[in-house]
Amino acid sequence: GIVHRDLKPENILINADGRCKVADFGLAAPLDAAATRLTITGTTAGTADYMPPERMDANDNDPRGDVYSLGVILYELLTGRLPRGNFDPPA
Repeated sequence: GIVHRDLKPENILINADGRCKVADFGLAAPLDAAATRLTITGTTAGTADYMPPERMDANDNDPRGDVYSLGVILYELLTGRLPRGNFDPPA
């Protein structure tokens, strides 16, 4: 029921058992529109390199944005580069 809104490598930690844990929920938002929010509504927040394009317009309360951010992280893990501009798919 929560959208993280700032997934990036720095916010994914690995514990002693080798399990990944998501950290830093400072920009997280509830999916329920009626729930109390801790951040200002209508503002853009997050790390631009991992932010989906629609979040630039402050439409940020959608879990698909976190999936996009995870895809950017996986691309970076595979290639060592961020997917910026025109780029070839990883092979």
